[in-house]
Amino acid sequence: MKIPVGNFGNAVAQASNINVSFDNGADSYNSIRQLANVGLDISLEAQAKDDQNSEQFALNSLDAFQAELMDGANGLYAQKGQNAEGATASYRKQFEERARQEYEKLPDSRKENFANQVNARWVQFTRAGLQHEQQQRTIAEDAGFKSRLQNHTTRAQQFFNDGISYEIEMGTAKSDIASYGQTRGWSQDQITAAQDEWVNNTAFETGRNLAVSNPAAFQSEYGEPSSVTGSVRDPASGAQALGIRNNNPGNIRKSDISWVGEVEDNSTGFVTFASAEHGIRALCKNLLSYNRKGYSTISQIISRWAPPEDKNDTASYIGAVSKAMGIPPDEKLDVNDIDVMTRLCTSIIHHENGSMPYSNEQLMKGVTAALGVNELDTVVPAGSKPRLTGTNPEFMKSLTPYQLAQLRNLADSNISQQKSEYRDQMNAFFTDSMAAFNNGEMPENIPSQTQLVEAYGYSDGTSKYAELQEGRKYAGYMAAAKNMTAEGQYALLDKVRPSPDQPGYASSIQRWERFGRYIQENIKQQEKDESVIRYSSSLQNDFPLDPTDKTNQAAADEYFKRNIAPGFDLSNPDSLNNVAATVTRSGIVPSQITTIFNSASRSDDPKIVAPVAKMYGQIYDNNPAAVATLPGETMAFYSKVYSLSNAGMNDDLAVKTAFNQIYAQDKQTKEMFAQKIRAKDYSENRSKAAQSLSDDLSKNWISGGPSVASPSVQNQQYLRDYQTLFDSNFITSGGDEEITKKITNAQMKRNWGVTTINGKEEIMRFAPESVYGVTNGSGNWVKGQWEVEKKELLSKSFGSGSKDVELIIVPDALTSRNHSYGVMVKQVGSDGIPIVHPYYGDDGKPRRWFAEQSSSPMYQEVINKRNQNIKDAEHQRNGGGLPEPSPAPFGFNDKINNFSGGVKY
Repeated sequence: MKIPVGNFGNAVAQASNINVSFDNGADSYNSIRQLANVGLDISLEAQAKDDQNSEQFALNSLDAFQAELMDGANGLYAQKGQNAEGATASYRKQFEERARQEYEKLPDSRKENFANQVNARWVQFTRAGLQHEQQQRTIAEDAGFKSRLQNHTTRAQQFFNDGISYEIEMGTAKSDIASYGQTRGWSQDQITAAQDEWVNNTAFETGRNLAVSNPAAFQSEYGEPSSVTGSVRDPASGAQALGIRNNNPGNIRKSDISWVGEVEDNSTGFVTFASAEHGIRALCKNLLSYNRKGYSTISQIISRWAPPEDKNDTASYIGAVSKAMGIPPDEKLDVNDIDVMTRLCTSIIHHENGSMPYSNEQLMKGVTAALGVNELDTVVPAGSKPRLTGTNPEFMKSLTPYQLAQLRNLADSNISQQKSEYRDQMNAFFTDSMAAFNNGEMPENIPSQTQLVEAYGYSDGTSKYAELQEGRKYAGYMAAAKNMTAEGQYALLDKVRPSPDQPGYASSIQRWERFGRYIQENIKQQEKDESVIRYSSSLQNDFPLDPTDKTNQAAADEYFKRNIAPGFDLSNPDSLNNVAATVTRSGIVPSQITTIFNSASRSDDPKIVAPVAKMYGQIYDNNPAAVATLPGETMAFYSKVYSLSNAGMNDDLAVKTAFNQIYAQDKQTKEMFAQKIRAKDYSENRSKAAQSLSDDLSKNWISGGPSVASPSVQNQQYLRDYQTLFDSNFITSGGDEEITKKITNAQMKRNWGVTTINGKEEIMRFAPESVYGVTNGSGNWVKGQWEVEKKELLSKSFGSGSKDVELIIVPDALTSRNHSYGVMVKQVGSDGIPIVHPYYGDDGKPRRWFAEQSSSPMYQEVINKRNQNIKDAEHQRNGGGLPEPSPAPFGFNDKINNFSGGVKY
């Protein structure tokens, strides 16, 4: 088969001579075929149809093969880019080879027609292939062109701050665009439009990237002055006429960057605008800039606009604007309100120029443009041109005014976002600093005034800085107050009280009141600390505290919380022993332990009750009065468990037995106990127990205490109270006389005692020894204090020579309420009968006497001894010699004193 070649574009489907040479085998075949038909009744029409079908089959096969060659997945159309170049010839060769094969299979009668059909398909195949190559060539060229343009864009962005290099890159890119357009047959107008579009898009994209990545840098180069720091007016003489002439009613000075609508003018240092509306807009934009930076009142705005250091009469200016607007100078303005901005702008223009030379329409256009309501058309006057600033003026020329406004707004938005994030950081910084100051602490770093103004603006930032300084000042007060006495702290509080006339009084008085609350809490804490020290001293010196003093109970509670509670464990014997030793020495049960006693007293769980009972028993054995305030049943329950356990009974059985005896008594059992109480031997044992307690309370170990059977009012009351408690406790304890005696004795000691306060031993209700929990002997601080004060009273009223007068203290109805005693004068008359009457004070009222442990001579001696020991220890640690040992107080020998604690280092 012969395929015509040559100019593809002019190829036309036409018949061609296809010369096919057959070998001998083929000729023999045809001859035999002809012989075979001889004599057969085969019609020529049938043969023709058969030949036609063969041709059609060959064409269909060729068409299918052509489709495979052109396939978009694996064939010619799958060749992309450079791979498509010349691919048509390669695939066409395969097409021709297949056509030749099909041609040779056909009978001669169909070959010519088949050749014509193949010719047409050959032309179609060639044109389609060459078109595909051209298309791929165009795509590759377009991609290369776009890549070159992108490279130009990238380099232009890199040269953004180099105006000359930026402009050179613009020229190179324009040249590439022109060359490309020419190869595509573009007109000159099309080429110019493409160049302008690329220059504009590149400039906008470049500006957008900078406005996002570094908005402050963008505004400093290509924003308006109002986007950066704002401009100030110039008070030069003759400025009014000049301002009107330059369309600059605010007399704004030129800056490194230009305003919208600013035109070039080298005659003055003032800005010249294309129209009055642009000048009004610039003035309002300036005022908005001040507001964003926190200048929000007339006084603040005008002080920033026309500062006194620039030779302005700022005070008069403020007064004029305030009067014109009818608004106080220190009232905040909403300059984003069109009406407020219009009035403010009008007042400034009038003050600057002496009149208002503009119409309401001009004024409104300028104001609304500044607020972003509309855009002004910039028509540069004949003979002028826009003033372009920044390091790359070519960039600004490449943008439309709308695009430049878009970029400035984008930069403003990103600056606002950055400021918002910065403000959030400063919020946390400021809050943390104030929290530290409010707690009396001095943080290493606090926000500076510059940082606060940057974050919150001038007005709020300045206010917050003043608040910070005020907080810092009070933190200093709090730090100083920590080591002051209560009197000193209250004196300081009174001294720093703010005056109602001072600025910011509302916030100052709140901070002062907070300081007052701090002082109250600090004094409470100091009292706690002092009470813990006093409690510790009591433990170290075996000096029981006054149980009637509520501060001592608080001291015991605080000491327990700090020193015992963190490691306290009911299952740990050491914890129980520690509590027992502490209560024994101080005489006061911590409230936390009392709570444990009460809550566990109704339990029958041995794991809970047994250790609590052991702790109770250890305290009771050493200081019964300390637990005598517990309910009788509670005391009986723990006493029974403690006794049974000590006797050898296991804890489970001891708790069960005690619980049943104390809490599970039936009516018959109670009646049995009632009958026993009426028995004679019971009454005798009860009386013996009452006398035994008197003997125990007496310091006279040989002869015993006062006889409770001796006739006296006090003895009768003593026996009555003892019998009442004994009978009740006998029933409660389940008839255990030993436990009954222990409980009754502990309860009686709360109100009754054997005292020598008035000279001789006597049984006394509310005896000082029982009220204040002290024992007779050398450790009786109550008696020591009374002796000192008694001498002072006698000397004051009767002189030192009066030996027939004696002062005594007597309990009465007030003693049970406030632990005070009546002071009585006892004199012996001429008939030898004692006369007793009240001792009257200077106010003419009967004198009362109160015992106060902290001021008693004996207690002071203990404290002084302790302080001296501390000084001696410090002296020794600092290299000094071992000091002479101080004498033991109250007649204790050194061995006993050291054993009881002394001072621990």
